[in-house]
Amino acid sequence: ALRGGGQPAAEEPAPAEAPVEPPPAEEASAEPAEQPAPQQAPAEPEPAPAPGSYTVQGNAVEVFLKSAGVRYDAGAQLQPGRYDIWARFDKSPGAAAIRVGVARIEPGATATIGCDASLTLCRPL
Repeated sequence: ALRGGGQPAAEEPAPAEAPVEPPPAEEASAEPAEQPAPQQAPAEPEPAPAPGSYTVQGNAVEVFLKSAGVRYDAGAQLQPGRYDIWARFDKSPGAAAIRVGVARIEPGATATIGCDASLTLCRPL
């Protein structure tokens, strides 16, 4: 092979590879090497409690439950907890419902609310 000036190209020596030395072995110590802590699986969130519901027995004109200002009619799916019982006993137009008791809704259960118009009272049975 000729170089640009017509002179024979000198063979370029290949770069010498440095011998690869293994890294020095760590001296064995009396303490065992630290092992990474076993990974714990993240805790699965607790499943939401099953909703409950309620039915009404008795002679009230209208009965519903309320919690945090929200009205729930009979048969509604309710989160377990405490609810105020509201009832209307008067059939007159414009008669208002009154708060007459407290019901506790249990997970997956159906509560029964019994009402007596003569006593203007409703309570869980």
